[in-house]
Amino acid sequence: MPQIRHNYFFGIRTPWTLANETVWKKTHRVGGAIFVIDGIALVVTGLFFKEVAYYVMFMGIAVMTIGSAGYSIYIFKRNEKSEMTEAKNKDAE
Repeated sequence: MPQIRHNYFFGIRTPWTLANETVWKKTHRVGGAIFVIDGIALVVTGLFFKEVAYYVMFMGIAVMTIGSAGYSIYIFKRNEKSEMTEAKNKDAE
């Protein structure tokens, strides 16, 4: 997922990732790792613990969705705050 270019059709498309390319890149880097970890967990539970694989799948989807969206808003707010601080410092000079 880190190789996906900023677009409106594919990827983790939240208002924050679409508004800023840096947020897009960072979110997709973390989102890709979350997706891989969830995939490995699902394969392992599917092979060894079939009775709980259904629950792991839905918990993984929830973690992927909420985790990716939460991280994108966190990065967006952090970038916004640093840009405001830079602007204030620039005005103070």
